[in-house]
Amino acid sequence: MVDNHESERSGIEAQHPIVKNAARKGIGCGVVAFVGLAVVALVIWSLSPLAPIGIAYSAVGAIPWLIGVGVLLLIVRIFTRKK
Repeated sequence: MVDNHESERSGIEAQHPIVKNAARKGIGCGVVAFVGLAVVALVIWSLSPLAPIGIAYSAVGAIPWLIGVGVLLLIVRIFTRKK
């Protein structure tokens, strides 16, 4: 009886538009939020007295960090991908 109820519930959840692909949507929203936060932080830091040359210096200095974040996101995608 419990198995029947669980299979019925998982079928309903799979068809529901909000629940369907929830993990993919969550990761996508997280990446978008992270990129947005990174851009805002980059602009704020480039306007601060700590940035000697301004936004150009900040953008060039951020390239290695962005490459590292991209590699980490690719690794997470490889491990979280369905097989």
